[in-house]
Amino acid sequence: MLKTGASNFLGFRQLLSPHGSDSARLQVSGFYRWVRHPLYASGLVFIWLSPVMTTSTLALFLGLTLYIVIGSRFEERQLVAKFGEPYLEYRLKVPAIIPRPRRRY
Repeated sequence: MLKTGASNFLGFRQLLSPHGSDSARLQVSGFYRWVRHPLYASGLVFIWLSPVMTTSTLALFLGLTLYIVIGSRFEERQLVAKFGEPYLEYRLKVPAIIPRPRRRY
């Protein structure tokens, strides 16, 4: 089953199944070895590599960045509640959004 897809990212899966899946497992392979939130990281790369920057787009990108950072904090709380100690260990080893050399799970 796909863990991160468009329906999950946009919140549709959570809307249709608000209690989540009981069989969910902590995903720590693939891009999750380098960052805890690869979709947020790629979203930030996508918006900040825009070839055109005006004051309006700068304000928009700053707002979107703030939204992503705050959203990731709320998601972290949910993940700690759901996975407990294994997630806390994973969180100590892997950065949230910005990958760092030699820091992987």
